[in-house]
Amino acid sequence: MEPLVPQTDTSFLSGLASFHNSPHFSDVTIRLLDAFSEPVYSLHAHKLVLSAHSQIFANIFNEELQQRWAPVIDIHDDDPTAFLAMLEYMYSGSYSIPASTSSSRSSSPTGSAEVDISATDLIFHTRLHALATTYAIPTLQNLCARNFALASTPPKSPFPTPTWFTAVELHYTLLCPSSSLSSLMIDTLDPLSLAIARQIYSNRTVLLRASLEARAMLRELLVRFPQLGADVTGEARRAWKESPRGGTLIACKGCRRWVVACVAEAMICWRCGEGVVGGIPNEARDGDKK
Repeated sequence: MEPLVPQTDTSFLSGLASFHNSPHFSDVTIRLLDAFSEPVYSLHAHKLVLSAHSQIFANIFNEELQQRWAPVIDIHDDDPTAFLAMLEYMYSGSYSIPASTSSSRSSSPTGSAEVDISATDLIFHTRLHALATTYAIPTLQNLCARNFALASTPPKSPFPTPTWFTAVELHYTLLCPSSSLSSLMIDTLDPLSLAIARQIYSNRTVLLRASLEARAMLRELLVRFPQLGADVTGEARRAWKESPRGGTLIACKGCRRWVVACVAEAMICWRCGEGVVGGIPNEARDGDKK
């Protein structure tokens, strides 16, 4: 007897989506408060749905049961639009970009003016990923990371754009909000960190041959966020081990640590940013063509 292959029941998902922010069978109200503790949104929800997605919510409701709290949860400080999208995902398996999100024109660091069609989308995916991390919803983290990668690479968008650098900065700021954590290396990569590391490494030739402004922005991020450098270095090591062409270990002149590099990146250290501003030397370019 062949094993049954699970199929996505679209009728169930559409039926569940109909309960999104619906008072029908709702057993908890979520109030999103602003900086002055004034309610911005009041949302109907269902404990079972929220608990199934998030252990954080399950713990909140369990504590509420023990202490006999009123079925109202006040949420402080969270981004309201991202929180609404997170609830939408819990009921439908997807999320929508807010209607206020629109295309914007910006100057690409690659040298020419381009339309960054997903500018505010990138920031939204980044903020929603941070919220999914806070509430421990790994499936939403994965979805945000995939959408981030799709929205920030050709043909969806030119690469790199100023907004991409801003989104990367925002992600690592939210990941390590305390300056005391600047030297703390996180062992397990979250989905968005992995997506960014793979973007940087797979597009390294584009980045290293981009404008001086773009390379300076990349080096600044690598210096400011050691975790970013560690993530890209980890991706370089993984690719080095899997590549039949291999690579070599080179001692960085800046941080004095051993880094993985191919011929065209002999002057580049992804861990500290040494050589990034200089780009790919002419002799390395010639060697890469052979």
